[in-house]
Amino acid sequence: MADTQQFGGHIYSKRLDPLSTHDCHHGCGCWISATDAGGPAGVDPFGDCPKVPKGDLFDNARFNGHVYDPEFDQGRLTGQIKRVHSLMIDGGWRTLDEIADTTGDPPASVSAQLRHLRKERFGSHNVDKRARGARENGLWEYRLTTIRSMKT
Repeated sequence: MADTQQFGGHIYSKRLDPLSTHDCHHGCGCWISATDAGGPAGVDPFGDCPKVPKGDLFDNARFNGHVYDPEFDQGRLTGQIKRVHSLMIDGGWRTLDEIADTTGDPPASVSAQLRHLRKERFGSHNVDKRARGARENGLWEYRLTTIRSMKT
C-alpha cells in the first residue's frame, strides 16, 4: 500500500488524522491536514510545487561508466530509470524481482537505477531498504520515499 498521495506536484503522507499536519515531501513549505492546507504565500498546496523542476526530471539524465556509450546506452538507461521511478514513486515496498517483473527490466538494472535515484543529478531521492521475511534469507525490499532536494 502506498504511504503517499500526490496533489498537483506535491507529495504528502497519506496518514492523516485531525491532530497532525504533513509537509510536502519536496520541502517547499506546503502542508496538509485532515481539515486544512496551507503553505508559503503564492504557493497552492494542491497545485504546482515550486521545488519540482519543470519538464521531465530524466530528460537530460547523465549516465556514465567505463563502457558507457551514449549512442547505445542513453535511451535504454533513460527508459529504465523512468520506468523504475514511475513505479516506485507511490512509496510501496517491492523486491528487485517485483520491480523487474513490472518494468520488464533485469533485476541488476533495477538495482542500478535505484542507486542512480539517490544521486543529486537524478533527483536525490531517498531509497529505503529493509529485509523481507527472515533476515538470514537475504531477501530485500525497497521503496522510494521523501525527495531530499530537487534542482530547479
